[in-house]
Amino acid sequence: MRYLSHDNSLWFRIISSLHGLNGHVLSAAFNSTWSSIITEVNSLKVKGVDLISHCKVACSREKNKDISVADKMNTSISSSFRRHVRGGVESQQLDQLSLLLYTVILSNMDDRWFWDLNGDGIFQVKDVRSMLDEAFLPKRKFLLVD
Repeated sequence: MRYLSHDNSLWFRIISSLHGLNGHVLSAAFNSTWSSIITEVNSLKVKGVDLISHCKVACSREKNKDISVADKMNTSISSSFRRHVRGGVESQQLDQLSLLLYTVILSNMDDRWFWDLNGDGIFQVKDVRSMLDEAFLPKRKFLLVD
């Protein structure tokens, strides 16, 4: 998960230079655990099991990546829009959104990645195993005998 969330970090650049971007291995000379993981994740995706889709980031879609949610909440929400609100229904919707946001209470936490296959958001191998079993193991059919 750290690899996914630090796309400008030294860690990301090292892994990418050794193993390529988006799982496309640049050099077969560097066979490692990471290249094996990337290969398997891509192989599963081809078979219809997209593990990466279950890694979500809890963050804003803000253009200014250095702004905190609290700072953003203290500015006008309309500054986040690509164009100005034209009035009418858009203006009413902006007012409703502003009222909803006014009631939000923020906690002092950093954005983080979470795993959506369980209730606690923490990656667990057993969740992947269950997902793979569900996708690839034959379904048992029970016959009722009278």
